Amino acid sequence: MATLITMGCSFIQGVGIWYEDIEPINLENREYHQKKYLEYHHKVQLQNCIGSHLQKELGYETFCNFGVSGTSLSNQLRLWYQEPPIISDNDVLFLLFVTYPIRIGNYLNGKIGDVVNLENSFLANYPYFHNEEEGRDEMNLKLDLDLETIFNIKIIKDYCESRGWKFEYGLIDCFYEDLYTAELGPPFPNPFRNYILDLKTEQCKISPHPNKLGYLKLSNNLIEWIRENKKDWYRKEVPKYRYSSWKSYNYTINGDKIELEKNRF
Repeated sequence: MATLITMGCSFIQGVGIWYEDIEPINLENREYHQKKYLEYHHKVQLQNCIGSHLQKELGYETFCNFGVSGTSLSNQLRLWYQEPPIISDNDVLFLLFVTYPIRIGNYLNGKIGDVVNLENSFLANYPYFHNEEEGRDEMNLKLDLDLETIFNIKIIKDYCESRGWKFEYGLIDCFYEDLYTAELGPPFPNPFRNYILDLKTEQCKISPHPNKLGYLKLSNNLIEWIRENKKDWYRKEVPKYRYSSWKSYNYTINGDKIELEKNRF
């Protein structure tokens, strides 16, 4: 049996896939739809996110989605180590969709902090609001952010390789891509980097993310590249299970909720 793991931010979680296939969105009643979204979003996102499309294309029995909206790479790493998932399969493909390097995470009030609003913490503010005091110019600031990101990627890469897992990464954004290639090898093309969608048909109406059709389009863009360049990613198993996040939102391939052992995703 083989397992596909994806890690990243909201684009990997599937934010923007609300439930447009369940109920049409009326923008005049945003509050109603947001409340409804909270009740259904994990199931709908898990069924239609990029990892789910890759699971079907590549043929992995199990898919684990560790995309968490609003997180930095460093906080994704903290979440992983805070409650490490138990992955019993030895044949694992770990795809890291590296989020924006300007997102810097930390612990905040005893918990893993939120990094989208950079004003939430001193450490998140540090590179931007203390660069003059520290003698940083803009070029070195960008370099520091990329080096910090590369360091965190190396931690995840070493974690995977120590377990015999296959690790690959793709960049949604960066300042000096040559640095990443020199340190980590070439990245796969992240389909969420500078993506273009039809605002009327492929963009979510109440979130600045792709909708169900948008995610399908971007997934197919990556799949076309995989078919040409990464034939070793294919396993041709029958997909059976999909698990999401560090919470107990676990479903079969048909969307039926199932109970699993603690920490088994």
